[in-house]
Amino acid sequence: MRVLDDYLLLRKAFCHIPVDQPFQVAMQELADALYCSSRNAKLLLMKMMELQWIRFASGKGRGHMSLLTFCMDADELLLAQCKKYAENGRLEAAFVLLNRYANQHSSLKTTFLYWLTQYFGYQVADQAEAYRETLKLPIFRPIHTLDPAMAFYALDAHLISQIFNTLLEYDHETDKFLPGIAHAWEANGAKTEWTFYLRKGIRFHHGRELTAADVIHSLRRLRNSPHKWLTNAIEEMTLLSNYLVRIQLNKPHSLFLHYLSYVPASIVPADLYSLSVDAELVQPVGSGAYRVAKRTSGQCVLTAYDHYFQGRAHIDEIELLQVPEDCGEMLLGKEPNLLLIRTGEERTTMPKTWEGRNGIFGATLCTFNLNKPGILQNRSFRQAMSKLLDRHQLVTELAGPSISPAYAFHPETKHAAADNAESKQMGQCLLQQSGYGGETLHLYTYHRHAPDARWLQREYEKQGIRLEIHIVPWIEMMRKELVEQADLILFEALLAEGIVRMIEYFQSSFSFIRQHADKSLLAFADHCIAALLQESEPAIREAKLQILEEKISEEQAFLFLAYKTVDSLSHPSLKNVKLHPRGWVDFQKLWFQPQFDK
Repeated sequence: MRVLDDYLLLRKAFCHIPVDQPFQVAMQELADALYCSSRNAKLLLMKMMELQWIRFASGKGRGHMSLLTFCMDADELLLAQCKKYAENGRLEAAFVLLNRYANQHSSLKTTFLYWLTQYFGYQVADQAEAYRETLKLPIFRPIHTLDPAMAFYALDAHLISQIFNTLLEYDHETDKFLPGIAHAWEANGAKTEWTFYLRKGIRFHHGRELTAADVIHSLRRLRNSPHKWLTNAIEEMTLLSNYLVRIQLNKPHSLFLHYLSYVPASIVPADLYSLSVDAELVQPVGSGAYRVAKRTSGQCVLTAYDHYFQGRAHIDEIELLQVPEDCGEMLLGKEPNLLLIRTGEERTTMPKTWEGRNGIFGATLCTFNLNKPGILQNRSFRQAMSKLLDRHQLVTELAGPSISPAYAFHPETKHAAADNAESKQMGQCLLQQSGYGGETLHLYTYHRHAPDARWLQREYEKQGIRLEIHIVPWIEMMRKELVEQADLILFEALLAEGIVRMIEYFQSSFSFIRQHADKSLLAFADHCIAALLQESEPAIREAKLQILEEKISEEQAFLFLAYKTVDSLSHPSLKNVKLHPRGWVDFQKLWFQPQFDK
């Protein structure tokens, strides 16, 4: 806001003048303070007068003094602008403004942070005509997309699951499928022909009824997306009626229902979403428990959908506001929220009265770019990088959500690795065998994993391996050119969603793993996945997946680092707080229990 900057320049130049005290000043003095001509200074003063920030009477004639009165305190104006930025989802801009004037207004940041802690949390408007409950939550990562066909990051997928619905839902705890858009389904004996019976009366957020045509359109649309792997087995789809659809597969597929319950397979309205996935709707439209009321680059406001077919949500509005990652500790050091999901970006402590839930959520790892010429083509070098890494030390020194060393995707996977002096000695031998000549390797990651990346850089430097760290925005990590030029990519592989998530890592074109794996490893992975999809027994599927993990270990295709957790911290008055495998909670099920004085 340029006029605010100009006002602050004036206040700085005449800081000895109190608010509401008129004083005489020459026009040239004002122009000098504003770093502009007298003519432009008059225009700026007119803007400030219109905003009622000043009163100004120009001196008549050359040499006559003007009369200026400051009407607004500079701190109050700055605070008001920062609040406005926050309420409009531009919290990053608020902190930029605060930092710009930190020296002249030292207490302002503290005041703003206190206001922000009060902004978050549970709020209720209890008026005669309405009782409206709002839950405002901080998030520490950006929202990239709300288009199901383009979902990759966990936060995006979670929000999509609140806005859209799939044909059926998979319950990870019971290992059972529950009705979704389809209230029933059946298959032939060979499991190659599936018929889905849709609920009647489901309405999208824009009012139109959902029909079988939308189901067919949504699945066809997936074929043009990075998630086309979900539809590879579909041979033909037939619309039998508005509420009946038949799907013919080209071969038996033991995980077909899992695929249809996966977030990217959410059903979208055919009249709004084209078969192309190149352009995203500014205002996504689904059939879920919440509809999108507002979305900016740093804010997403969801409001409960009154006509949701599985029952209206209890919390009327959910507002998500992106907080700069380095402000998490300052902002959340007190007890500002009813709910906080700790995913690792922020550093917070749990208030004594709150309830906590956690679970292993993922494993951090580095991909090796096996498609790029260079030392990473040498398996001895890749093995050396693993042997030289002390994962126990990494977990101890970085703390946070890292809970134990990782040597494979899953903690229960047997391994012979040991991070000790003998391992490091073997690593040095392998390093010498590899012929490594001190060339620099480029490791890319996003801000969340910056501490892990810097730690790796320091530790490998001690062993003679040079890493250059590139911290880039989340959305930049999706660019194909960046992935191709990276030697290593550090990210967190989600584990809690089970076998389908593992398959996604090897078959989605979004996946860093798929993009960095060489042709032989991809061919082996595709063969293992094709084989396990034919197996009806979960134990046999897991065994075939284990064969793939053993191949990964044999080739040292990745560098596993640590297993990490996600915590949810919540006030006891917030009920039904339950971590989803994606690391978030289902907003639809949350409700607030008021505390009454006895």
